[in-house]
Amino acid sequence: MIEVIWSGMQQTSTALLCATNNIEKQSLLCTVGLKNQQKTIIKTYKNENAPTAVFQAADSMLFIGTEGGKIECWSLETDEIVITINAHDDSTQGISQIVELKNPGPLITREE
Repeated sequence: MIEVIWSGMQQTSTALLCATNNIEKQSLLCTVGLKNQQKTIIKTYKNENAPTAVFQAADSMLFIGTEGGKIECWSLETDEIVITINAHDDSTQGISQIVELKNPGPLITREE
């Protein structure tokens, strides 16, 4: 589960969270009231495989790692998969972590 910061959803005294459900193969975007603890599911993303990791890549983009080594890039604006990346084709466990590289070196960027 991660906290999501999204300009398309701004409510006071409310946290926006993305939680995953491995059994149902879905990821849920929900609000939680900080004062009253009320929980509301606002979006449900049906994943191709069971989700294993979540990362917010930009204001309106979620990366959801799944079993089978794939990363699904979901748009919060359109509620659609923008692209699916085959990160680890031979993985049986799935994606364990997605991280942002602030200053990737030449090995990653392939620049000299």
